[in-house]
Amino acid sequence: MWQEQKGGNSDKCKICLDGAKLFRCEKCQSFFHENCHLPPVDTKRNGWRCTFCTVDSLPRSQQRYRGSEVLERQMEPEEKLKCAFLFLKVYSPLENDVFL
Repeated sequence: MWQEQKGGNSDKCKICLDGAKLFRCEKCQSFFHENCHLPPVDTKRNGWRCTFCTVDSLPRSQQRYRGSEVLERQMEPEEKLKCAFLFLKVYSPLENDVFL
């Protein structure tokens, strides 16, 4: 279940490192602002998990596409989620070592 936090001293958004109104992932216990997270936190949903945890729980796909195929097809929801995951990895100061 997601949990609204009012910004204690140790509670900071994993993306921007600020406090205030934060939501907690039920799996990893990380905090996020509603609009710092991609996709934005669904504040009406119980059992919310962040994109990091959601992608981590996906089965590993070995499907490959040529560049021309990728440009001609619509992205599946799982692929959009993986794009959001990469954006979060890049923008999170705690996670941006993904490319090192």
